[in-house]
Amino acid sequence: MQVNLYHLLSLLFILALTFAYLYEGISRESKLDGGNGLNLVSIPKPAKAGLGRPLIFMVAIATFSIATIVFSGPSTTLYKGLLQSLVNYLISGPGGVKVSTAGQLAIAIRLLSLLDFPLLALVLKAPLLTRLSIAVHGLVLFIVLMIVDAIESMVASTTNLPIGPFAIQGSLVVIIISTLVYLRFLQTTFVLPKATAVRRPRRWTYISQSASLILVAVLLVLLLGAGLFSASILFALPLQEVSLLSILSYPSFYTLSSIILLVAFSKIKPGEPPIDPPRLEVIMPAFNEESSIELAIMALDNAASGYRGSVKLIIGNDGSSDDTSAVANRALSRCKYLHGEVIDLEHQGKGFALNGAFFAGTEEIVIRIDADIIIERESLSHLPKWFANPQIGVVGALPTPRTDNGITWFDKMRRFEELKTFGFNLIAQSRLRAINCIPGTFVAFRRSAAIEAGGFVHGMNGEDADFTMGITRLGYSAIVDPNIKIQEDVPANLTDFREQRVRWNRAIIHSWARHNPLYAGSTGPRSWFFYPKMHSIRALSLARGMVPIWIAASIITQWHLAIHALIATGLAEILNFGTIAALAIRYTGAKTLTSLPSYFIYAIIKRLILIEALLTLPLIASYRSEAKNRHFVRSASSFGL
Repeated sequence: MQVNLYHLLSLLFILALTFAYLYEGISRESKLDGGNGLNLVSIPKPAKAGLGRPLIFMVAIATFSIATIVFSGPSTTLYKGLLQSLVNYLISGPGGVKVSTAGQLAIAIRLLSLLDFPLLALVLKAPLLTRLSIAVHGLVLFIVLMIVDAIESMVASTTNLPIGPFAIQGSLVVIIISTLVYLRFLQTTFVLPKATAVRRPRRWTYISQSASLILVAVLLVLLLGAGLFSASILFALPLQEVSLLSILSYPSFYTLSSIILLVAFSKIKPGEPPIDPPRLEVIMPAFNEESSIELAIMALDNAASGYRGSVKLIIGNDGSSDDTSAVANRALSRCKYLHGEVIDLEHQGKGFALNGAFFAGTEEIVIRIDADIIIERESLSHLPKWFANPQIGVVGALPTPRTDNGITWFDKMRRFEELKTFGFNLIAQSRLRAINCIPGTFVAFRRSAAIEAGGFVHGMNGEDADFTMGITRLGYSAIVDPNIKIQEDVPANLTDFREQRVRWNRAIIHSWARHNPLYAGSTGPRSWFFYPKMHSIRALSLARGMVPIWIAASIITQWHLAIHALIATGLAEILNFGTIAALAIRYTGAKTLTSLPSYFIYAIIKRLILIEALLTLPLIASYRSEAKNRHFVRSASSFGL
């Protein structure tokens, strides 16, 4: 058995061309943003999508998932045949694929990833050429996966190593490649913000942070690989089904990475707080908040009573059409420890309201808080020690849902989400100085750094993530202190939840575009790892979401396959849900665990809303077409037509 070097080089050349194609697209900065790169983004407003097209998308995915089980023979045979042909092209003489490709679930995951793009092309309201361009991403993904799978199979066949396309490294390659294709799809399809103009000083710490994270990733691959192969032996799970377990467990991969970061790296330490606490300034944007702002102000007054220094509140009233201004002024007049003012502004959006309140102040330590947030009494007293450390520029809190209006199912689900995000993931990211977003519900920061970063951005979703990235680009660190506690308002119904999560999903895309390391410059893992990590979860979330359908279909057609899938699913989610359960017990008690099983439903709803968010983004092709039409109308008008 001998490798044909010329054939290998030809495949590597094709692979290099496809990766160049991906790189060119991902590194393509938006030229359609008319903003200034600092506090103004000028792109078309998002559209309203509705649930119709996302439901069509999900039904199509579900139908295909069932088809791959019921009619597994043709798809498995086709994929095996193409892969075997490529391996035979690479290897002269008798030889075959080292790791069997008989597992249709492993193949189905690849096919589902490919199917994403043609289906997105189908449901997006776009010109024909744009639809074809989107669908081509599926073809590119197919080409890359086939070549990489063939090369991995060749290596396994010629070296007798326990590797291959369906071993752990093969599954991780699927995740990485799918993410790259997804990022190119985003950058080349939608009108996104251009790169931030906040300066980025050269810092060797970015290199050390990146090296540390790469070391953690290598260790995780080894640990996860050993664990997966051990599980396949312990549970008699065929080796070809390890791919299913690997892709199912990639959220557990990130959970395990956070555990290692918490154990292996030291946390940022606060400084020595001054004898006289610094004066604090709180800014609060408000638009039609007459029903909630009074409680928020009185809670701040209560928190100010537990702080030994001065606390001032500046409210930026964003042209409210209700009695927000009057209610806020009355509440301020009743405060005993808090003093402040209301600045009435024209309605121009949250970013302008934030900047209006921010630039009206003078104190160095500023707190941005939303008008529906209830801050707990001792929270402000934890801030001075953190800002006594000159390396810290941003401080966040641990939120919990408000309970003054009762507890809904969405409150319970959000509580689990908050514990995993704020009580675990962000704290782990802070060990590498790599937090990329402190949510705007509560964020304390240095005025001097915020001024240098340009203040708050207007015209995009995710101004809080952009604000965090802007300050950390200057060299400061961001941390979350679980002792700073707030209560946040959580949507009580599906309609409000959809509206919120559509904005949040757009925010992740907008923030990524502003801080894409390929053209905005890398700021360490916070830009090149943690943003792509969030997109990788989205790029493969549909394949994971279809596993229950696979199991149900397998019970009817191939019961042994259902058993394998159930074992894989259980093993993959033990670490992820075990971590959430441990955090819930620590912070809220074991009684909250009764709601944890329904978190699967919560995750499915979020996947559906993810598709809806994509459909609201303005298309590059549509924007250019409208621009040409406007130019034609202006030209015609100038000639009196």
